[in-house]
Amino acid sequence: MDDVPASAEMTSVGFVGLGHMGQRMATRLLDVPGGLIVFDPDLAAAAPLVERGATMASGIAHLAELSDVVCVRVAGDELTRQVVGELVTAAAPDATVAVHSAIRPATVAELAARAGPLGVRVLDAAMSGGPTAAEQGRLAFLVGGSYAGLVALRPVLDRMGDLVVHLGAAGAGTRARLAHNLLHYVSLAAAGEASRLAEAAGIDPAVLGQVVRHSESVTGGPGSMMWRATAEPMAEDDPWRAVFGRLWAVGERDLHHAVELASRLGVDTPLADVSLRELGPALGLGEPA
Repeated sequence: MDDVPASAEMTSVGFVGLGHMGQRMATRLLDVPGGLIVFDPDLAAAAPLVERGATMASGIAHLAELSDVVCVRVAGDELTRQVVGELVTAAAPDATVAVHSAIRPATVAELAARAGPLGVRVLDAAMSGGPTAAEQGRLAFLVGGSYAGLVALRPVLDRMGDLVVHLGAAGAGTRARLAHNLLHYVSLAAAGEASRLAEAAGIDPAVLGQVVRHSESVTGGPGSMMWRATAEPMAEDDPWRAVFGRLWAVGERDLHHAVELASRLGVDTPLADVSLRELGPALGLGEPA
């Protein structure tokens, strides 16, 4: 991961796409020195921002003409292609476009390649944190693209988030988001599985959830084991080997007991079954089953 440049002041910022997340993100930019310019086909979505001082652009090209940095948060690859295509055509050379849309990594790389000859920098600035973090300015940004683009973009991101990581060329931020979200959504599926087991065992799932949230606020949850710079198996002299070895032993024991309980209660636990086989390899110990 490259060093992330320190924040500096920008002039004007445009924001396209004022939906559930975009509205909250753009609100954090109302005080930028050069002013906030917004556009959304849904005029009602832009109205609260305009009432608080933002300028409403007449269209995407108009917004591009007024903005040094533009943030894009629209739905899907095709709409992102259309919006960014219009932006880079109308923007001045040396403008920067940050794509926050949830799209494929290849789409961002394609848009960056098309924008480069026009002198416009396109970066992906994928997000983690959700609506609450957006409201609080606590988002994490996973950025892919040129270092020069990140220098221009950094003061904008600093208003919307408190963690910025630069992961490589355009598309790298989106690849990192997909890996992160794989962990998140598989964990949600596992939480559902655990809730079914708890309920079948006479435990209130909501009370169990209280315990999980308390414990993970201390331990850090699944991310607490993600300290190694590789997912390859550990060498015999790896300093993490003893720590992860203990974790594997305790985890394997508890998973055995959980699967045994589930079997007795007639609860299907496919994720626990897989985890029992794959916990060691996941920790860098042993070979996959």
